[in-house]
Amino acid sequence: MMKLLALLAFCCGQAVGIKCGRPLTRACLGETDVRYDPESSNNVGDQASIWTRSAGLYRGVGQFRVNGLDPFNAPVPSVPDATTISITYTTYYNYTVFGSRTATHAVRFLDGVPPPLNVVQSSAFTTSSHEKDGTMLTLPSFSFANTSTVELDTLSG
Repeated sequence: MMKLLALLAFCCGQAVGIKCGRPLTRACLGETDVRYDPESSNNVGDQASIWTRSAGLYRGVGQFRVNGLDPFNAPVPSVPDATTISITYTTYYNYTVFGSRTATHAVRFLDGVPPPLNVVQSSAFTTSSHEKDGTMLTLPSFSFANTSTVELDTLSG
């Protein structure tokens, strides 16, 4: 019995896998699932062309309304009235695609608001998912207001 165990351990000590895509096996995962295909690109533009087609610099104008009695908490009436303040703005929006990531930067200039509070900037970032199907995962975005001013007299000095 001991000789049989030693013989089995010697001749069968290594496991040998059967190659995929043969007559008795299934197709290789890289052929049926893009996630495992070594030739599949991580570039989101290659995965879905909508990402590269939408890249660029955009300019837009808009208007938003706030309740003048409590601009931070009060609901805005659906029909403008004496308590409603309308603020127009111009937004410059830059959408950049680089490899498996995208970056969005927006700068909004508020009309009729005194500097430095008249500029609001925001940024957002996305990254491609492991699915390699053009799906993007959005990372938490952030925005900030311009709170500093530059005096022209100090620059000309």
